[in-house]
Amino acid sequence: MSKSQKKHKLGCTTDYRMFAFHERNRPVRETGRYKKLVASMKKYGFIPAHPIHCVPNGGGKMLVIDGHRRLHAASELGLPVYYVYTTESRLSALSPSETSSAQEAWTINDHINTHKASNPDIAMLADFCKRHRIPATSGISLLSGYAGCPGTRAINSVEDGSFKISDIDFAETVAATCVELAAINKCSKLRAFMVALAKCMRVKGFNPSVLVERARKNPALLIPQAGIDEYLQVIENIYNYRSRNPIPLAFMAREQFKSKR
Repeated sequence: MSKSQKKHKLGCTTDYRMFAFHERNRPVRETGRYKKLVASMKKYGFIPAHPIHCVPNGGGKMLVIDGHRRLHAASELGLPVYYVYTTESRLSALSPSETSSAQEAWTINDHINTHKASNPDIAMLADFCKRHRIPATSGISLLSGYAGCPGTRAINSVEDGSFKISDIDFAETVAATCVELAAINKCSKLRAFMVALAKCMRVKGFNPSVLVERARKNPALLIPQAGIDEYLQVIENIYNYRSRNPIPLAFMAREQFKSKR
């Protein structure tokens, strides 16, 4: 037997206590795909040609790095589990997201739930989105201080668990203003509106309280729009409502955003 073969062991067991779920894996959810997996395994059993992959966890158990859903389904059905156990050190650092390219795609919320226990900033991101009931991408944009769609760097930092909050006060102000405006029209909770408002917030002298006050006086101006540029114009129209000194807010917001890029 070669050294390489000694490092890998193929086994079969119904002792599910031998396995430990990876701390960075997504919780197994009762999705349509999972139900189809259970139905398939109930019909055909656990296919030996597709074993789960494990590494030592340091506590006497086998840490599953690929095959969490199959293991979960097998334990539900009482099926024997086929597994490959490897002691290769280079594989012990693998995370579930790196081995699941052929499985159900990871969403940004999956990554948030995976890392929030180990990264306080991601935990705050999760809480921020939950409190204000906004999409994760909007929360990432606001908390990273980016007045627009979240950049690749910000998204990647959530995916790899290194995300850091840049400007919590800015994010809270934008979100709180959107919540107030939502009492007039719920379109203020849409991502496009939040992005437009975040851009306006970067304009020197902009006062969100003035925007809310004037929106309440003329609620007919706050209506759903197609995109960010249209919402910039809506915000400008509301902000300048009956103002003696109207300002080109939409233009200033766009120019301010360009200078920050």
